[in-house]
Formats: sequence, C-alpha cells, structure tokens
Amino acid sequence: MNIEDQSDKYVVHFYLPDKNLSDVNVKFENNQLHLTAQEQKKSDAAAGDMESSVTRYETMTTLPGPVRDADMKMERKEGSVVVTLPKA
Repeated sequence: MNIEDQSDKYVVHFYLPDKNLSDVNVKFENNQLHLTAQEQKKSDAAAGDMESSVTRYETMTTLPGPVRDADMKMERKEGSVVVTLPKA
C-alpha cells in the first residue's frame, strides 16, 4: 500500500494484480480507509465432487487528515486498485 498526500486529495494504491474491481470493497469509517477483497473459486474434483476455496485480503489505514468520503473514487490502474479521497 502506498499513500500519496497531494495538495487537494489523498491517493491510495493497493497492489492487487489478480483482483477485479467487482471483488473489492472499499469504505471509509471512523477516519480509517478499509479495503477487503474476496475471491471464490470452484472446481470439479475427482468422482464428480465440487471443491471450493475462498481467498480474502483485508487491510485498514488511517489517513493523515480529514476527507470528503462521499466523493471517494476507486479505479484499476496497472495492477493496483487506486482509491482517491478529496481532502475536506
């Protein structure tokens, strides 16, 4: 994770090369940015059984100052999930 403190916003980069945005949830609560990513895989096993596995990633960080969380944006860039939060 990398936090850029720009003049009017914080930009937070999470390196998650194998995750789709649909698998990622980001929220801002109690002055903390909370990111979770979950992926479920199903596969056929021997004898017709079904196997399932779940991979979950979770991290939280406190930003250096107040933000306007209602204006938070999330996008995918070069193997990372990038969250932009305008400063309050």
